[in-house]
Amino acid sequence: MKSRRSFASLLLLVVAAGILPLASHGQVMKKATGVSAPPQQGDSSRVNRNEIVVDAVAPYWQLKTVTGETVRLAELRGKVVVLDFWASWCGPCRKLIPAYEQLAREYQNQPVKFYSISIWPGPGFDPQTFLQEHKLASTLLIGNDAVANSYGVWSVPTLFVIDPQGKFAYINVPRVVDPEALANQLRETIAQVLPKQQPAQTANPCEGEMNQ
Repeated sequence: MKSRRSFASLLLLVVAAGILPLASHGQVMKKATGVSAPPQQGDSSRVNRNEIVVDAVAPYWQLKTVTGETVRLAELRGKVVVLDFWASWCGPCRKLIPAYEQLAREYQNQPVKFYSISIWPGPGFDPQTFLQEHKLASTLLIGNDAVANSYGVWSVPTLFVIDPQGKFAYINVPRVVDPEALANQLRETIAQVLPKQQPAQTANPCEGEMNQ
């Protein structure tokens, strides 16, 4: 009788040992497969997001404006570049527009360039009509899956600041869009990386008198 109880106890231990690892594995798999890109957005499976970090060199791009002009990142070296990846159907993106455009106006006389990169456009989106309805201070660029993928963009809006040396200084994929908070973050980052203007040197009148 005692041997049967021992055998039964041993069997329960074996079964428990088999079930527990399976339950643990199932939880891990659930977490891993539960992360997916939002619907209607680009394929992010080819990008290594570990490379899209602050202080990393920003990937090169060249994109067209609505009027067909080409803008190249390489030609913006020496300037601060602010990028807003957005989509026409994205409510939070539209919520951010006024604050983003106000920032662009604030820095229009400084070496800071603001770009709104349109990606994953919805049906019927017309960039020219959008520009007519919104007087943008930033430059609207026509994006594509290639640039979105190279920047690891999987959700919109996604914001970047690139410093004058061409490196990322700020990266943000906001879960909740607070326009005022985001604008302040961008101001702080721009202030940190904006080239400091050297004060103009003025002649010392005493030196002129001493030289006479």
